[in-house]
Amino acid sequence: MIPGARSAWLPYVLVRDIDAATKRAGKLRAKIMRNVIEVKGMGWLSIIVDPTGAMLGLWEPKEMQARGRAHGRGPLRDRRGETRSFRTRRFPLLFRSTN
Repeated sequence: MIPGARSAWLPYVLVRDIDAATKRAGKLRAKIMRNVIEVKGMGWLSIIVDPTGAMLGLWEPKEMQARGRAHGRGPLRDRRGETRSFRTRRFPLLFRSTN
């Protein structure tokens, strides 16, 4: 904990290609607070602030790469096996399909 700091939380969004998603967010006028960084053995993350001031983390787990689905190689599926998720419908500019 940081003494005197207020309580906060940061939502993370699963992305298929962390580099492309971070770059796209920047093109859409988001401020890149933390560029892509590897979390050893876990995956990669970046942190952005959208034009309205909302902070959001982007996350690409390492397991996606092991399954051959990272960086645009095959569809990202949810637990039910569906490729079109709430995120894709709600944020089409950031999470649109490249297939």
